[in-house]
Amino acid sequence: SQVDGDANVGFRKPGLTVGGYVRYPLKERLMLRPEIRLEQLGSRSKTDLIVGVGYASIPLLLEYQFPLFFGETERNITLLGGPVIGILAYGRDITGDRSADLSRFDSRITLGMGLQISDRWATNFRLGYSVFSFIGANSALAQSFTQGVRGGAFHRYLSLELHYQLSD
Repeated sequence: SQVDGDANVGFRKPGLTVGGYVRYPLKERLMLRPEIRLEQLGSRSKTDLIVGVGYASIPLLLEYQFPLFFGETERNITLLGGPVIGILAYGRDITGDRSADLSRFDSRITLGMGLQISDRWATNFRLGYSVFSFIGANSALAQSFTQGVRGGAFHRYLSLELHYQLSD
């Protein structure tokens, strides 16, 4: 991940994402897909952690499945997207805990696509972006995040995921 609004460019802050989801069919190939995830986001320079943030996130996604045939075997390519609400679990930088300087909630939009590998395994690629700055306007950190057109700090992240389906 990276943070738009700081002076660093590039996706230098790897993070872990774990979670689960369920699918509710709306139409034959259209699903509602609520999720619960623990996510690590933030920004890093080449040498230091600028800000590391952890969220309990709740994406509410729409997923559309396109059939793909390999001989007689059907797999799905999926497109998905929707809003994400992140609830702050922690925030830190090189000086220590900065949770008090961060917004308690982070609103994001995510878009992605996936490929069903087998009956139980799938992979997924997503891009996400914050709708509002996650740094409090009156916090000491606010002066560090003034780059860019919008001002403030916005998560931008890429996520490559591996999914295992527990049941049908």
